[in-house]
Amino acid sequence: MFWAAALAYLTPVKYDDSEFSQRFKKLFGAEESVKLICVKEFIQEYNSSSNNCHGVALGNLIKVKFRNRGIDELFGNFQFINNS
Repeated sequence: MFWAAALAYLTPVKYDDSEFSQRFKKLFGAEESVKLICVKEFIQEYNSSSNNCHGVALGNLIKVKFRNRGIDELFGNFQFINNS
């Protein structure tokens, strides 16, 4: 699910440097900007049978950063509702 959401969010802007950068930072945080170029290149050249280092970098970002940010957001909302 997180892979699908990340790819659906980033793919439409894969050739728009500014918008891609903004969306990338929303998903993974500004501290991960060093990986932005390799992830953008991976999405631009996406081949589902490829298992190159760019795909591994994106996979790690999705599995660790994006998923954790999503879970933190859900947990924060859950706590807010329970405290209301």
